[in-house]
Amino acid sequence: MKLNIIIISLLLSATGFSQSISTEAPSVSASAVTVPSGFLQGELSTQVSIQDNGTNPDAQFDQLPFLLVRYGITERLELRLEQNTSLNRFNGNTSYRMNHLGIGAKYSILPNDGNTNLAAIARYSPYNGGWDGNQGDITLAFSHVFLERHSVGANLGYSLFRLNPGEPNPITTMYAIPFSAVYSFQFADNWTAFGEVFGNYNELTVGDVSIFSGDNYGVDFGLQFLLRENIQLDWVSGFGLTSKYQFHSLGFNIYFDTKKK
Repeated sequence: MKLNIIIISLLLSATGFSQSISTEAPSVSASAVTVPSGFLQGELSTQVSIQDNGTNPDAQFDQLPFLLVRYGITERLELRLEQNTSLNRFNGNTSYRMNHLGIGAKYSILPNDGNTNLAAIARYSPYNGGWDGNQGDITLAFSHVFLERHSVGANLGYSLFRLNPGEPNPITTMYAIPFSAVYSFQFADNWTAFGEVFGNYNELTVGDVSIFSGDNYGVDFGLQFLLRENIQLDWVSGFGLTSKYQFHSLGFNIYFDTKKK
């Protein structure tokens, strides 16, 4: 559950420099840049995570696939639609389900054409996983480019999940405060590498009773390759520092200028 909160709450991203695509994949930190006005961008990725519980680790395809569609309304505002399905194996049982369907928006607080960027991202999911519940997230994303090929970024967010209760069951809620920091380096014209630390604090409450609370931390490393001006491929691998899990992801990203004849 802790890993799912991190992955769901933080929309995956990394920012290139001369690269012309700023995606929400593959890193955990959300990009602080919006897509340009009139641009339609699609981001497709698949991810497998492994929970190491001892003798029989559980493999879970968290993203099979994860699809994010972004459209620029203005130069500083984009609308977003995302959908995620998963294939899970737990105690020898396998299930396939839609994890969530979400709608949202991103607003660039600072102009996108500067070296320093700041954006706010909001998302709402009326359906979340096999749980009969809904979830809302808000994230503040920051990034800064220096020495032309280097970039640092950070995220701080808040996520609230509410399980729709049936009588006489009490209301179940989970909130999380996710955070992350990322460093990127463009080492060739079409290649960018990055490393990242991330974590979150969360608490599960049933009625007025706190069931558990705690924090969780992890790191990841990855690469982005600009195949064409409007197509980017990415890869990332990460693992937990405070719990035993790992994840690996591959992504395909493409954009179109809908205003171009």
